[in-house]
Amino acid sequence: AKPREQAIADCKKCYERIYPVLKREGWVHEVYARMPDEFSSERIAQNSIKYIKLLRQWAPGIRTMVTQTGDNPKLAKMLDPYIDIWCASGFTKRHYQKLIREGDEVWAYIHSYTWFPVYRGNFAGALRYLFWTFRRYNVTGACYWSVGPRGKFTRRSYGIIHDDAVSPGDGTLYYPILELRKSRGKVAGMSDLPPPPYWHSARLTLIRDGIEDTEYLWLMDKLAENSADKLSRYPYLETKIRDVRMFIKKFVHQKAIPEQVDRMRRKIAAIVHKLQQISK
Repeated sequence: AKPREQAIADCKKCYERIYPVLKREGWVHEVYARMPDEFSSERIAQNSIKYIKLLRQWAPGIRTMVTQTGDNPKLAKMLDPYIDIWCASGFTKRHYQKLIREGDEVWAYIHSYTWFPVYRGNFAGALRYLFWTFRRYNVTGACYWSVGPRGKFTRRSYGIIHDDAVSPGDGTLYYPILELRKSRGKVAGMSDLPPPPYWHSARLTLIRDGIEDTEYLWLMDKLAENSADKLSRYPYLETKIRDVRMFIKKFVHQKAIPEQVDRMRRKIAAIVHKLQQISK
């Protein structure tokens, strides 16, 4: 078979194997098929459309995603009927905000290096603040590139970087302590290692915090919507909810203060608790 025909046959065989599992477990809408990366060619766009049409036959319900391609108005118009997720680093741009208002799903397209220069002197909260930024711009997901067990660009230091001249690590989410034990003496600062097989990174902790922040906000909005007919009897609560929404509307990640974000999280938790009480 020709290379293209063989590739199509291989893709079909792959979906024949994994789609029944996804369907059985209820995961069909939890995965997506990513098209060629950041393409700007009409030829690639046309080939992608052909592939998507086949994908919809092989695995109906699996969403499709492109990265950065929505920046090109001509390609965006061509692909619009076939793409479910527009993934872009410029998600704040008017074009993507228009897509969101029209009901399209837009994700942030970020690299593990991306947010370091923005947060010099305040790197500790960088990844957590991302989720508040997503909330401000109605971004519902992210493709966080160059991350993994030890990142895409593994270094001998296993992502523990001390030089400000380089990027902050390599996307490491957790460190394999058992492997590091074998390298004892070769990796600076790793002579006395704790018993757990893995250390989670600060990066993973901050992502978890950001996800939890998002869940609190979602709960607040959902409960407020369900209790809309009762909220008028609690004007102080309506004021607190407005304060939270104004905080999000004005949120600027470069100026975020960790203590301020923590206070807002506690405020949202108190609102959620009260809404749960009045919704009973």
